[in-house]
Amino acid sequence: SLTINTAIIVLAQLFVLRRVRRARRSSALAISGLILATSWAMFGLAALPVAATGRIAFVFGFTALFGLGETVLAPTVSPLVNRLTDDRLRGRANSLAALSQSLAFIICPALATGLIAAGAAAVWIGLLCAGCLATVAVGARLRRALTSDQDHVTEAPATRPEPVAGRRRAARSGTRG
Repeated sequence: SLTINTAIIVLAQLFVLRRVRRARRSSALAISGLILATSWAMFGLAALPVAATGRIAFVFGFTALFGLGETVLAPTVSPLVNRLTDDRLRGRANSLAALSQSLAFIICPALATGLIAAGAAAVWIGLLCAGCLATVAVGARLRRALTSDQDHVTEAPATRPEPVAGRRRAARSGTRG
């Protein structure tokens, strides 16, 4: 399962990065929330009373989708945080974003373990899906609230090299062209 997750991240990373750079940040955030909600729902389906191969397929599908969601989310959050804060507060905003991830890594396993031990694994999956769908709602809200400059990753326009034949003709005629 971890191999599938890692393979998806490695294989999709450059493709997804090109797509995310051209997309609105708010849209990328919403898309990542939708992918992650779908992945957690697929993980929840692994608990259905189906054959072992079906459960394994659900788990592998979960890890593949989760890796894709991570790949979309990673190049989206940091640029969004950096674009929304001024230079004076940027370090604090980045620290706060990193702290929220660290807290999630501490709190979520304890919460998940408690819910699973109490026989409420479906509640755990439901909460995860709801949290991911809340990210979709945040992305939709941000799309309306952000300026175009804040919502887009701006890249320098690509310059095309001048064809060699064009340079030769321009040099002979005395013009650049």
